Amino acid sequence: MLYYCLPSTVCLSQLLFALRLMEDPVERSMHIGLAAGLVTGMSIGGVYGRWEYVLVGDTIVELGVAEPAAASNETVATPAAWALLSGLAKGTEVVGKEGVPAGYRVLDSMCMDHPFATV
Repeated sequence: MLYYCLPSTVCLSQLLFALRLMEDPVERSMHIGLAAGLVTGMSIGGVYGRWEYVLVGDTIVELGVAEPAAASNETVATPAAWALLSGLAKGTEVVGKEGVPAGYRVLDSMCMDHPFATV
């Protein structure tokens, strides 16, 4: 799973960095939740020919906590994602935000000397 999590994290970090460098009259920002784990995807519907694709599982629930916990231009990792990234990134625990349990971390920086960190 690290093979997928690390390149995604590096890509998101570079995207946030690029947004900060843009010289544009319109200010752009984003906040990102990062989760890792198993999800189940399914197509539901069919009534009136309408279909939706839905992802479900504990990973999606954790993502629903991480994403709103991230302030503008931040990435917050769930405990499962942080377990994969902890030796490859630096982060600080999210504190003082209602509804965010222990273990969620704001990604501060990546250790770019790891071979997977070059995307």
